[in-house]
Amino acid sequence: MNQRKTPIALFSYNRPQHVERALNTLALCTRLDECDLHIFSDGLRVEAHRAGWEAAQRIVRARAADFNATVVEHPENMGCSPSIVKHVTELCRAYGRVIIVEDDFVMNPGYVSYLLDGLDRYEHEPAVYQISAYMFPVELPPGQDAFLFPYTTAWGWATWERAWQKFEWEAAGIADLLADAQAARRFNLRGGVNYTKSLRAELQKPRQIYDVMWYYAVFRHNGLVAHPKRSLVWNAGMDGSGTFSTNDPSFPQVPRASIAEPVFGEPIRWPETVALDEAAYAALTAQLRTRRERKPPLHVRARHKLAIYRRRLLAWLAAFVG
Repeated sequence: MNQRKTPIALFSYNRPQHVERALNTLALCTRLDECDLHIFSDGLRVEAHRAGWEAAQRIVRARAADFNATVVEHPENMGCSPSIVKHVTELCRAYGRVIIVEDDFVMNPGYVSYLLDGLDRYEHEPAVYQISAYMFPVELPPGQDAFLFPYTTAWGWATWERAWQKFEWEAAGIADLLADAQAARRFNLRGGVNYTKSLRAELQKPRQIYDVMWYYAVFRHNGLVAHPKRSLVWNAGMDGSGTFSTNDPSFPQVPRASIAEPVFGEPIRWPETVALDEAAYAALTAQLRTRRERKPPLHVRARHKLAIYRRRLLAWLAAFVG
């Protein structure tokens, strides 16, 4: 096992502007010298993606030397979730831990340092399964920089081999959870989000949504995740270019302009005990329920959806003509 550095796994496919921006913001992260960057470029899925796919590969190849990165180009398309699961598993076995970056992330300069700090702090705490760099844009109690909550996120995270071993594609008990109203409500953060929708989708078409299966694994084992008081990542993939882009313009993110602002002082004020912060969790879930009840008007959501379809159509036409 390589214990000298922490691996960063960056996943890329056919979004050249996104991956270039992700690399640019990653380059600004402190403590990057303590990490080994591994870039995984998925194979072409459909011919309409070729122009973007080739451009993204050129950028990755050109920038790899700047990071002394290892680049893996798959000859065939694995798909986003299978690729992430495969390479997170491999890197956990090789290094014992891993930090995950996707090509549509815009990262705070403290992104890597925070995740490294959390990996070190909770390495031997079996109740903690993940360090998350994302936080819903809600107000949390003051006095500390991170909180322990019972849910995972896929927008910037890190984990250890001892925790990732609990991940299963064919996990038991999902139907029972969906049939239990109280358990389903807990899974949905007390009604603040609708994660059971993704769980049902995964049952209907397996091995497509790794993050909901990772959350389910942590949920089954009553695990905890360390979340920052304010998000260290902004997801640019909400423009319709991503595999799982939302069509909801109210999807909760911090403002793009604020993502580079400092979040922590030194040292980071982690929770004093390894336990669910009940007061903070109650505040979080209450605000999420309120936000969910205040969706934008139908015409606003429809306009947003049409804009996404227009961008996808133009991208397809550009690739077809090219």
